[in-house]
Amino acid sequence: MKKRWICALLALALTVALLPAVPSARATEQTTDMKVSEQFIEILKLMEGFAAYAFWDNKQYTVGYGTRCPADKLDYWLHNPITEQEAMDLLYAEMPNYEIPINNFMKKHNLKLEQHQYDALVSFSYNCGSGWTGDANGYLNSAVRKGDMGSELIYGLCLWSTSGGDYILTPRRMAEANMYINGEYKVPWAENAYPSTYKHIFLDGNGGMPKYAIHGYDAADNMQIVTDFKEIPVGVDGDGNWFVYEFAGWFTDAVGGTQVTNLDGSLAKGTILYAQWKNPAGEIVPLQKGELVDNLQITVTSKLNVRTGPGTFYPVVRTINATTEAPEVVTVTEVFTSGSTTWGKTTDGWLSLNYTDYDEVINALPGEPFPRPATLQRDGVNYRTEPVVNTTTLVGKLNKGEKIIIVEEKLDNGMLWGKMDNGYWICMDNKGEEYVLYDSDLRPSLVSVSMLKLPDKVQYVQMNEELSITGSVVVATYSDGSIAARTVARELTSGFDNTTLGKNTITVSYAGGSTEFEVEIIKATVVFKNYDGSILSSQQYAYGEEVTPPAGVPARPEDDEGTYLFIGWDREIAVCTGNTEYTAQYELIPAVPDYIPGDMDMNGTLTKDDVFYLLYHIVWGNEEYPVTIPADYNNDGLINKEDVFYLLYHLVWGAEEYPLTSTSN
Repeated sequence: MKKRWICALLALALTVALLPAVPSARATEQTTDMKVSEQFIEILKLMEGFAAYAFWDNKQYTVGYGTRCPADKLDYWLHNPITEQEAMDLLYAEMPNYEIPINNFMKKHNLKLEQHQYDALVSFSYNCGSGWTGDANGYLNSAVRKGDMGSELIYGLCLWSTSGGDYILTPRRMAEANMYINGEYKVPWAENAYPSTYKHIFLDGNGGMPKYAIHGYDAADNMQIVTDFKEIPVGVDGDGNWFVYEFAGWFTDAVGGTQVTNLDGSLAKGTILYAQWKNPAGEIVPLQKGELVDNLQITVTSKLNVRTGPGTFYPVVRTINATTEAPEVVTVTEVFTSGSTTWGKTTDGWLSLNYTDYDEVINALPGEPFPRPATLQRDGVNYRTEPVVNTTTLVGKLNKGEKIIIVEEKLDNGMLWGKMDNGYWICMDNKGEEYVLYDSDLRPSLVSVSMLKLPDKVQYVQMNEELSITGSVVVATYSDGSIAARTVARELTSGFDNTTLGKNTITVSYAGGSTEFEVEIIKATVVFKNYDGSILSSQQYAYGEEVTPPAGVPARPEDDEGTYLFIGWDREIAVCTGNTEYTAQYELIPAVPDYIPGDMDMNGTLTKDDVFYLLYHIVWGNEEYPVTIPADYNNDGLINKEDVFYLLYHLVWGAEEYPLTSTSN
């Protein structure tokens, strides 16, 4: 029977040992390629919806459950409905295009994902593409590699929330975050599709241009605002000197308001925060958002919203219900381009100029006479037979620095085309991206690039810390004295290496030039502390170097509780892997209280009860009747019934014949 019980216990222990561990975002090896689950397929179908006919979906023709329409089927499905089975076949055939990049990403970075995490990333990639897996500087890429399960992941997902310029995909990003973090498969419009702490706010540069306008986060994390400006406003002082405005922080209003530093539960979803800027005198001053224009009369010929700011996330002030037959004319005094949309400021708010005759008005404005010499600003710019993308013949390409002559202009849907003297058309400006500039408009030549402000952090512990560029500002200076400034983004830097001790030169590229600054890779600090937090020793060690404890034995003074014996440190001393603290540990040896010889029950008197106490100690043991004073009264080296009799005789016959002189336990 005993052997049977032992076998059962061993079997139970082995079963527990062989149970799968709780999966995590990190693991030592990814051995098998993952595939999406059927549960995910069902939720993806609901998120995408069913399109029986092929349609243009911003970047491609789509049919069925959001799948790319094959070119050989496009004409057919434009005019004939796709069947459910055909749609499912397309959907399953499309999955490897997203499964494979994510599996490769996992292998490259030695990751293991739970099924719901993997499904969430496929959902995101199906909607936005798999390019994020190769973007080492991307926030989503970084969050997944680090195993983040909170605000960093939500922030990275929410950066991809626009479709057609509108932030209509934010609920889907939040639902995907919920799937990744909590394993819940819910459609974005479902009740409680994601936790109430998952929020997003919008950032208005208010004269500057933040890299991203949306900021997702988990309010439970109390996240700091990620501040990265593609453009920092510059100005000219009274002496004609250029200066860079200083970022004063994010506020609840464009002027005044309350400053917000951490994103917690106090902000409502969709709150707009505004950057504010200080001049060299330290005064916060209001700045214009875009370029001032001279009261342009613009005609609105379609239904269009007027908003409080230049972006689809700003509240609607009113709606213009104009038609071709009954257009409305508005006066525009300021123009601001954000992404692919040009906005105009009117007397009651901002409206998108993409749905007005703004292009025609600009084309009609008097300009320099043609022909005009121009210069290519980048490599590989296409030129075509007509000023239209994709539907006209591509003739060739021109590269940066090449000179051309423009004889005619045409502005179409935010794209400025120039007709060259050879009869072909080239795109000069694609919604704010400059491909070709007239020589008369060429910016003065770059003189230098320099660091206006170094990062807040310039020392890094070897093998432990990654480059942080928070607080840094880079400035480009031009031949006419003008300047341009921006905060340093991670993708602008190169040269950081935290493996080798010593100086590290970081190169920052900006505006076609570069500059450098130094950081230092330092040894880790290993501190040994005593019980009270006092430092016993503090030494610097290189990564992997053997750590040596301080010489001598730490001590803790005795107190009313007793004396203390040093028994070691709170963790095993090993090689250095980063900044570490060790704390001395002690064992308390309780103080022996003052006692009356023979007073076994410690009540201050010597009676027959003490004889019984000692007897019970011998019979029943130390737990119920502990002996805390010397009790070997006959000094034979033992505590036994002989000492009980001795104590009894002491009480009966007195101390002369039976003195209580024991000094040991």
